[in-house]
Amino acid sequence: MLPSGPAGARAAREMTRGCLRGWGVDDPGGEVILAVSELAANACVHGLPPVVLGLALDAGPAGAAVTCRVSDANPELPSLAAALAADAESGRGLVIVAALASRVWTEPCAHGKAVCCRFDLRPAATPAAAAA
Repeated sequence: MLPSGPAGARAAREMTRGCLRGWGVDDPGGEVILAVSELAANACVHGLPPVVLGLALDAGPAGAAVTCRVSDANPELPSLAAALAADAESGRGLVIVAALASRVWTEPCAHGKAVCCRFDLRPAATPAAAAA
């Protein structure tokens, strides 16, 4: 669970750095950490507690990927299309995440909603490639 307010984004960054380091995954441009920070900040500002961060390292036939999931108790799903509107007053964080991540999606969950993103890792960023 993340603390409310600005501390939530800071805690999400720290958790993400620790997970990436523990997995042996490089994030040289900081894209994963920036995306998680944006999703956590959005949930802490627009969502309802509890705000929960989930991170997973997935290995599949197409290569490795990091999946980030931030959930909160507000069932209202954010809209990337609305955020891209010329007169949008909010949603820019989701636009940034969409520009950085391989995939972004939202989903309802038992206690509200989750906003997720996936980063397909470049071969040099994965633990197996570094060992080769």
